[in-house]
Amino acid sequence: MRNSDIKVIGEQEFQKVKWGLAEKQVMAYIDRLIKERDGLLGKQQHLSSLQILAEKTVTEANELAQQIQGEAREQTRKLTEETEQRTSETLGWAR
Repeated sequence: MRNSDIKVIGEQEFQKVKWGLAEKQVMAYIDRLIKERDGLLGKQQHLSSLQILAEKTVTEANELAQQIQGEAREQTRKLTEETEQRTSETLGWAR
């Protein structure tokens, strides 16, 4: 086979025939490209799902952190109040 009997497209070699390129080779190449595209689309969808999940997780973590922070402030306030009350009572007894 001579080089003039071959056409290279995207690193794929196709035999030239009278009216273009060998149909079976072209169809096999197209099928392979379609399968590759479908695989890439599946991976892209998976990555998109992971990104959405990651964003949701970060949002929930932030909300939980704010809740914990609020609870800690409330506990600190209550402990401070209780300590001040006990200190007052102790000082009142000491007089």
